[in-house]
Amino acid sequence: MMCAWGRLPLALGLLLVLAGEAAPQPCPAQCSCSGSTVDCHGLALRGVPRNIPRNTERLDLNGNNITRITKTDFAGLRHLRVLQLMENKISTIERGAFQDLKELERLLWDLGFTCIHWCLNFRTISLLHCKGALA
Repeated sequence: MMCAWGRLPLALGLLLVLAGEAAPQPCPAQCSCSGSTVDCHGLALRGVPRNIPRNTERLDLNGNNITRITKTDFAGLRHLRVLQLMENKISTIERGAFQDLKELERLLWDLGFTCIHWCLNFRTISLLHCKGALA
């Protein structure tokens, strides 16, 4: 017969795993976070910040110097609903860069024709704002 002490490490381990899942993730450096919103607006960022909390629903990257979107930039952000990318200098988007954004509803972007080409691949987008020439 197993004594209660034999189950203690298992119970403590399970408790630590559950507590780790509930712990809030830190906000990316330079950005500000409030609830499920991450605001990185106007920070002269050259790339999408790392360590964006996985529970993020709104991400504001407007007014930066982002030139490239990689396939890892938004990986794991399955709850993201609003993504703002206006006033950047994006010229390269890696294939699969938006594949985890299953809940995306609003994408604000100023890439003209390139934006529309990429955005048509999203099934859930209800509002799409693209600024720029379509020629």
